[in-house]
Amino acid sequence: MCRERHNPVRQRGVSLVAMMAVIVLLALVAAGMVRLVATSQVAVGNEVLSLRAFLAAESAAQNAMNRLFPLNGGAATCGNIGLTFTAGGLAGCSAQAACSGPVSIQGRDIYRITSTGTCGSGEAVARRTIRVGARAP
Repeated sequence: MCRERHNPVRQRGVSLVAMMAVIVLLALVAAGMVRLVATSQVAVGNEVLSLRAFLAAESAAQNAMNRLFPLNGGAATCGNIGLTFTAGGLAGCSAQAACSGPVSIQGRDIYRITSTGTCGSGEAVARRTIRVGARAP
């Protein structure tokens, strides 16, 4: 049996190059993960703003419906409404609702309410619009 001897001078630095390649690869993976997390945070923030704007628009539409069909039997009003929210989950949001009508269709009075909610400021602004049709009882 003859053992082959390895020349240590020829093998010097191979481990160092391999470790440097692994470190660079891990750094690239870590940078990609950081970017992915940052992008996800922006997407979640936009989704929250969008939902808040939708809920502000829905609140204004419900307010307009309450004025159009008051529960206490009072006089109905169909007009424009502006709301600014200062407390709770809709703080910093605003909403406008416009009521039009009545239009008579098959002997029934139909009203149309268009409501727009806006949340956020600067670059991060979400705006949602909803339309509601209401029939007089």
